Amino acid sequence: MGILPMRARAHARTHNNCAENPVRLTDASRDSPEDHEQTPRHRATEGPSLRLRLKIPVTHMKKTNFFLTVAMLLAGLCAASAHIGYTNRDFGTLIIDNSTVVRGNQTISSSFGWADAADSDYGDSHRGRFYRFTLTSTASVVISAQRDNAGTSANGTESNFLPGISLFQGLGHLSPDQESHDSAALSVSSRDVGTEGSLRTLTNWSIGNDPTYNPPNPETPLDPYSGGILYPASLRSFTYVGHIADGTSANFGSAAGIVGDGVADGFVTATFADLGAGDYSIFVGGASYGRQTDEPGPTYPTYGVDVSVRAIPEPGTIGLIVLGLGTFAFIRSRRRTK
Repeated sequence: MGILPMRARAHARTHNNCAENPVRLTDASRDSPEDHEQTPRHRATEGPSLRLRLKIPVTHMKKTNFFLTVAMLLAGLCAASAHIGYTNRDFGTLIIDNSTVVRGNQTISSSFGWADAADSDYGDSHRGRFYRFTLTSTASVVISAQRDNAGTSANGTESNFLPGISLFQGLGHLSPDQESHDSAALSVSSRDVGTEGSLRTLTNWSIGNDPTYNPPNPETPLDPYSGGILYPASLRSFTYVGHIADGTSANFGSAAGIVGDGVADGFVTATFADLGAGDYSIFVGGASYGRQTDEPGPTYPTYGVDVSVRAIPEPGTIGLIVLGLGTFAFIRSRRRTK
């Protein structure tokens, strides 16, 4: 049960079938800008009830071809489900010089995804976007999110989007592994029963993926899994670092521990101090918890957002640089005097 009164939900159960029917690695399984906009909201822990209406003349097909067709349809459905990807949202290795790096032209599906993942029944990871960056040494990092007028909300409703940011150490699965998603068998088994997904915006969390299969065995070419597993399924863990939300509890709800910036204006920024070397993931989503009733799905409005990061040298590092420059200037002046 969530912190606020629960709203009615339409349950799409396709994802359970994906967990039970892993697919081989294909380009179609990769994250694309539209993946997050079209996938229905779901409770992945409910029993499978996928109904396929196949207009196929079974009597004119071999049974093996029929089952292969069904498997391919299931694979296509799995590929359309939510996956954690960083395409066009990778800031790379940050240069610690206070310069700003921006990733714009992104859209967020729904105005409530970040706030929803702060309550007790977790959240759906495709109700927002994941970004990444790498640090090679300790630094403080400033992360900002600014809504813009991109997306389907550009008709004058973009003000409904108030961004929330969560920072985690760790990354989702990367190639050649299958990408992480809420409905993978490991994702479902690693979280509480009855939750909406794996995402948590105020604490640590984990998410799994599907196995990657070898090409079919030549002796059984119609069985897509006969070649055995190439890369087994696994879990990826995200270690919570911190967060910031646009506005106040009037929009992001009463979940304990949420820190807001106090002004619901579509812009939010925070400095995350003393981050050690490593890989980091940023999740950005909507911080308007109550708008879940206004956006029931299964297709959600999308909101434009520009996200920026900049790495600031630590005060101690700045002091050493100043000291070094001072020493260098002193030595040069001594040499000139001599």
